[in-house]
Amino acid sequence: MKRFILLIIFIIASYSDLQGVVINEIMPKPFVAGEWVELYNESADRVNLKGWSIIDAAGNEGLLDTVDIFLSSGEFLIAAKDSETVVNLNLEPSIQILIPQGWFPMNNDGDRLTLRNEDRISVDEIVYSSIAGRVAGRSWERINPSAPGTDENNWGPCAEIAGHTAGKQNSISTTPIAGASVKVDPNPFNPYQGESAQIIFNLPVPTARITVEVYDVLGRKVRRIAGNIPAGPRSPDLYWNGRNDSGSLMPIGRYIIFIQAVDNRGGKVPTAKCTVVVADQLK
Repeated sequence: MKRFILLIIFIIASYSDLQGVVINEIMPKPFVAGEWVELYNESADRVNLKGWSIIDAAGNEGLLDTVDIFLSSGEFLIAAKDSETVVNLNLEPSIQILIPQGWFPMNNDGDRLTLRNEDRISVDEIVYSSIAGRVAGRSWERINPSAPGTDENNWGPCAEIAGHTAGKQNSISTTPIAGASVKVDPNPFNPYQGESAQIIFNLPVPTARITVEVYDVLGRKVRRIAGNIPAGPRSPDLYWNGRNDSGSLMPIGRYIIFIQAVDNRGGKVPTAKCTVVVADQLK
């Protein structure tokens, strides 16, 4: 009986170890070049991906490699359709890259991707709907790598201006904070000398669509920085160059940065505002 229990514990532990490598980000509808998938090792151990493969719902399979390829704890790996795709991603030199033998064409109307190890055991599985391919060139990111990939609420559109975070932490994966806030840096800033103010915000939701606007002290809108764009708790990076919507420099004085976020999961519409000062052009 004890031997049987130990065997069960061993199987459970081994299965848990397998869950350390996950499909973390996908590009089902690229704007240029081809599709790609990002793998991430969230476990504490180095994993050998030799003989691993990714399979779509139609049975198309891409074999990652037939030789040893190790993914250390906290590392990313990009499996890309072809070399042109890799070049367009402009990855950091440290990021591992694979062009699988065969490819698993991702359906823009929704699909299921399964990551299997050398023993054909399912290590991770994700499901996405047509919303993931709605915008060409914007990747679909996993919010929590430890949560199931088959939970569609665990995914959302990339919030970075570049449209992806290949080889980096996902833009919507950080833990949300308690409330919304916004600040600018530097403040004051001098657009007459070419300075721009970075708009830094924090949201209490993992994924949202945000609108950021600038108002004068009389409550008149002078500039829309962003309109209904995807955002994570702390991204993307936004800037105000001190100009209005017509491109003219605004007079020196105080202005209000206002941010409104619509929670993609519904129910919350957090807002925040702060004051920014346009400095004297003679300074």
